[in-house]
Amino acid sequence: QIDRAELSLDAKLEDIDLASADLMMVLLAIEDNYDVYVAVDKELTDITTVGALVSLVVDRILTNESESASD
Repeated sequence: QIDRAELSLDAKLEDIDLASADLMMVLLAIEDNYDVYVAVDKELTDITTVGALVSLVVDRILTNESESASD
């Protein structure tokens, strides 16, 4: 379990002990809650901080909303 006191946008994923399996669980929850798909690709493997992960997810959500609005 991650200590919320350790969470900040600058926190490194490795420093908060977010293992790969945990990251996958987070991504699945995001996909379920926001109806977006976050591919496990090079872009995701380059993510090293909580802030970078948040930015990637926000970008996916906004892209999805934009595409849905144009349909």
